[in-house]
Amino acid sequence: PTGFHPQTDTDVVLWQDFVRSRERHALFCFAGATRGFIKNDFRGLLLSQCRDSGESCRVVDCAGTRCANGTSEILETFLDSEFCLQPRGDSFTRRSIFDCMVAGSIPVFFWKRTAYFQYEWFLPGEAESYSVFIHRDEVKNGTSIKSVLERFSKEEVKRMREKVVEFIPK
Repeated sequence: PTGFHPQTDTDVVLWQDFVRSRERHALFCFAGATRGFIKNDFRGLLLSQCRDSGESCRVVDCAGTRCANGTSEILETFLDSEFCLQPRGDSFTRRSIFDCMVAGSIPVFFWKRTAYFQYEWFLPGEAESYSVFIHRDEVKNGTSIKSVLERFSKEEVKRMREKVVEFIPK
């Protein structure tokens, strides 16, 4: 479910070292498009919060086909961000979840089914060790995603990233 296809174990280790040591300039990011045909579109809310967060958030607006087939702009955005916002997709899981994690960015989920239930055989049971969960209703009721993410210390972010990086070979 990702564009990452290393040919050797060495390729995996080199990539892990790269994403582990990557300097990240944005607190969080969102790559996606609004769903105008859906009433009270949650993605639109995420885009608004991201845009309102200034340099703390990088946005890749995927309106049209701009993000088809995982463009390098998406990878660069994930590589540059500590956290990546992951709303549900057309199904509960989006390919973006895996692209985000391969880039060493920590996923932020808003639906438990997005990853915790659907991939419990693949991801460890301690979801808080590698991700952040903010219930979508909290966001709809005004909770600032930026404020929630700013509460994590650099050491906590480092520990979470290390857990994400450990998943890369899987």
